[in-house]
Amino acid sequence: MKALLWAAGMAALLLVTMVLPAEYGIDWTGAGRLLGLTSMGERKVAAAKAARAVPAPVAVAIPKDAAPAAHSMASAIAMRTDSVEVPLAPRGEVEYKVVLAEGEGVVYEWDAGSGKVTFDFHGEPAAGPQGAFLSFEKGKGSKGAGTLKAPFAGTHGWYWRNDSTVPIVIRLRVAGFHTTLKKM
Repeated sequence: MKALLWAAGMAALLLVTMVLPAEYGIDWTGAGRLLGLTSMGERKVAAAKAARAVPAPVAVAIPKDAAPAAHSMASAIAMRTDSVEVPLAPRGEVEYKVVLAEGEGVVYEWDAGSGKVTFDFHGEPAAGPQGAFLSFEKGKGSKGAGTLKAPFAGTHGWYWRNDSTVPIVIRLRVAGFHTTLKKM
């Protein structure tokens, strides 16, 4: 009986001075802090709380009749990549366009280096009223990048104007299913 009481007392002492501070950050006696166990337990508790706070991934049911065409597209046109340096004089302006069929896409990137230009990324339908166009993005900046899925057949591209008094060189890269990249 004596040995049993002695063992239970030692287990309780170890529980209070070592296990609770090291595992749960609970330190009633201060021994855990002296031994450096309390901070370890506090970190474990914080990590467990953070793990519980992260939401579990949500499963999304995809209908069997979901239209794959909305998420991918095939093209009869060969993919091509074009890269061009476009010099732009002070107060100068220029337009570069790709020719796209309706639904075809391109990925583009342009960079004017340290220069800043006024730009208008837009498209002009091949069939339609003279002078009709649709702007996708316009503003002032030194670079732009993105993708375009042509809403109509026609020319799609960039107008740049150099409002500064120093020449600028714009580097334009286009990859996709266009037939031509040309200066307008």
